[in-house]
Amino acid sequence: MGEPLVAEPTTEQSPLSSTNSVAYQSADPLPASDSFGIGDIYRVFIIFCDKYSLDKKQVALGVFLAFLLLVFSIGTVIAWNRYNPIIQEFIIKENIEKARKKSNEKNKRRMKNFGKFKKFFNKARTEVHFRNSGEGVRLSSGEGSSDAPVDRQVAADRAAQAAERRMKPDPTPQDASKRRIQMIAKRELEEERRQMETLNVSDTPKPKDEEPKELDHSSAISSILFTSELLGDDHARPREVLQEDIKKYLNDQIRDAVDEDDKAIAAILMIYNLNKTQTREAAVDIIAKICSNILENPDVPKFKSIRLGNNAYQNKIAPAIGGRAFLEAIGFVEQENNGDPALVFTRKTDEHLVEALGALKEGQVVPIKVARDLQLFSLKEGQKPKAPKLTPDFFNLTTAELKAEQKNKELQVERMLTLRTKEMREKDELNATKKYKYTLIRVRLPGNILIQGVFGCSEPFSNVRLFVASTLSSALVASEFTLRDATGQFVEDENTSLVQLGLVPAALLHMVFTEPIEGAGDVVADEYLDQIRELE
Repeated sequence: MGEPLVAEPTTEQSPLSSTNSVAYQSADPLPASDSFGIGDIYRVFIIFCDKYSLDKKQVALGVFLAFLLLVFSIGTVIAWNRYNPIIQEFIIKENIEKARKKSNEKNKRRMKNFGKFKKFFNKARTEVHFRNSGEGVRLSSGEGSSDAPVDRQVAADRAAQAAERRMKPDPTPQDASKRRIQMIAKRELEEERRQMETLNVSDTPKPKDEEPKELDHSSAISSILFTSELLGDDHARPREVLQEDIKKYLNDQIRDAVDEDDKAIAAILMIYNLNKTQTREAAVDIIAKICSNILENPDVPKFKSIRLGNNAYQNKIAPAIGGRAFLEAIGFVEQENNGDPALVFTRKTDEHLVEALGALKEGQVVPIKVARDLQLFSLKEGQKPKAPKLTPDFFNLTTAELKAEQKNKELQVERMLTLRTKEMREKDELNATKKYKYTLIRVRLPGNILIQGVFGCSEPFSNVRLFVASTLSSALVASEFTLRDATGQFVEDENTSLVQLGLVPAALLHMVFTEPIEGAGDVVADEYLDQIRELE
């Protein structure tokens, strides 16, 4: 009875405690070893939306759109890496095709403008031909020559083509000739050194006020004459006189032409052939701008009027020969505009300005060629042909110039004995002979005939061949021949210029037929027999 009362645990409490423990454990999150699935993603999505109070549908739509954008970006990158070379190739082909079409259109316009220039040149040649042909002959009169004329230019071309097929010589004699030239050069150098020692001159410099010598041509040429395709090869005049004749001829064409295109072409030829480059370019630029303004602004009157007192007109168009003539040819007429004289465009349409502008930009320069000034001489029996003599004044050099010439000779010999490239040799030759502009060449023909012609130093050697072929008789004009110097050497590449061959300022060549000619009669043509005179 004295023992305290202690409550002992009953058997039912133990299972209850166990049950509560199990229930508590079941409320814990999943173990870390379980996989992260779609349900977990959805649970995170719900928690995220509840935490930030977001609309679940809108968030789901945004996530879906972002996913589509990511897929589209990845697909775009993959497609670009795969198809970029194909696209680039297509773009390049398209650009090439556009450039080809543009070039074809430009060539068509150029050919059209070239056709106009060609038509004008043909007309000029026809006028020159009829002017030189003399009076005509009626068909019923029965007069006239029965022999057909020989086209010497065609025959000369044939002779030049036939000469290209000739056989090349053995290189061994050529090497020997080079050694011979070196020996001659050394001997001349030693002789000049001895002469310099005997001169015993002082080193007085050349007076500054003394004018430089004109070394254009030798004394055998009385004056250098020029010809133009517009006036024909028979119209040989000095350069200044020839330019005045061309100006007069083009002015007559502008005055008498019925077709407006012929007037414009003649004015363009005046601009390109009678003005210096700077004056011509300035005039072409300002006239092209005037035409472009009219084409781009057809309804604006200010672009159709040019005041004659305007600075642009006075400084760029007025100084250019043919500038105003071209403006008048395309439709400008002098009128008064607000009391001031002006050129006003009076044509109702401006369609012709497109072709006129193209022709102006693609204008042609008609080259002025050196007239050959053909002369023929006959040699007496036993008389040796000589190269044209130069005046003593040509060799009138000062002491400083003599020393410079001596150094130049030494340098030439040194270069001759050393290995140099072709470009270096050509440069040396051009520097050594750049003071010459023209050269006088004589060619000895079979039969003791000597012909003489004037050439520009930059002309190819083939022009000398054509010149010789043009003087031969009809029986020999198509024969093959070579032109050799006194040592028997001839030119292999006839496209080489005369200055590079050293045939300046005067030279003597010998004509040799590749095949023997017998019974051919006169060597030169009949029309040149009266011009033959004895060589002094």
